[in-house]
Amino acid sequence: WVTTQAPYKKWREDVLKRCNNKCVISGRDYDLEAHHIIQKSEQHNMEEVFNPENGIALNTEVHNRLHQLVSEGKDPIVAISLLKNEFISDEANEGEVNRAIDVMEKKKLEDLNNNVE
Repeated sequence: WVTTQAPYKKWREDVLKRCNNKCVISGRDYDLEAHHIIQKSEQHNMEEVFNPENGIALNTEVHNRLHQLVSEGKDPIVAISLLKNEFISDEANEGEVNRAIDVMEKKKLEDLNNNVE
């Protein structure tokens, strides 16, 4: 996974643009990174990995905190909810945050259904 690859750069640019160049949780407009909603390791092909709909803009501090919470065993949906409280801002993009949560919940249901079949 190389962040200097052209597909990654385009994906990042598209994600940040869609999120109005602001962290969707804190509303910060600096030190922005693109975060995969469904992690790269869970994707089945490169088109899914670089689909801009599978990304949200996060400030570096918020992004690092999200990965810290997940590495501590928090469910990503729970981690995002905790971050909303920790980095609350009037500038947050609630619609994008909710969209990300919806995408994660849909993936969980798909995984559960696939395990049942």
